Amino acid sequence: MAGYLLLSCSGAMLLLIAAWTGPWNGKAPTFEDRSIVALAFMGSCAAGIVLSMGHRKLHSIGGKARWNEVKGEGDRGWVGHHPDCGRFEDHVIAINRKRYCAGCLGLAIGSSVSIAVMSIYLLVPPVDILVGRWLVALGLFMVVVCTAAVAWHPSAPCLHVLFNAILVMGFLVVTIGVTSAGADVMLGLFAILICWLWLDARIQFSHWQHERACELCGRSCRAY
Repeated sequence: MAGYLLLSCSGAMLLLIAAWTGPWNGKAPTFEDRSIVALAFMGSCAAGIVLSMGHRKLHSIGGKARWNEVKGEGDRGWVGHHPDCGRFEDHVIAINRKRYCAGCLGLAIGSSVSIAVMSIYLLVPPVDILVGRWLVALGLFMVVVCTAAVAWHPSAPCLHVLFNAILVMGFLVVTIGVTSAGADVMLGLFAILICWLWLDARIQFSHWQHERACELCGRSCRAY
């Protein structure tokens, strides 16, 4: 966990330095540069949507048999990647009498919104360099607050959805800001890689929460 924190903080510092010392080539990003970064980001968001929603469907279909076979306790299924257990009730949200993983739903919503906003970004004039720098700072603030909220894990599932959605939109703001302030396609692509690192850190925080919930339960089933 400490390694993820160190790498995540290092990535944030690198992006801040790149934004506040750029543009390296003295020019605004070209439409071609913005298009490459935008397509890479939207592709990442599309992959995230598929992974988050596909992960939910996979466990909803096959999780019950796996739980019974391995754990041998009760007739429990899965809601997303969470066991159907009271310890994980605040990890899921009910919509129209169906339950979904709150975190995965939030990430999917944030990715969908980000794809739409990034498409608009391509149609408008380039963001000013100074504005891009402040966008990087704003995006990092969004990422830090939302990651901390996920680690803290609010008891209301709707807040879990909200923070995860805003987390992805923070990735969007950082990527646009770095591309605009640094005026370099490689910096934009590097920002996307750092965003994947931050997302992985968020997932590790979530896994730690799941393990902690099982440790506090005291039952022998131990889904995590």
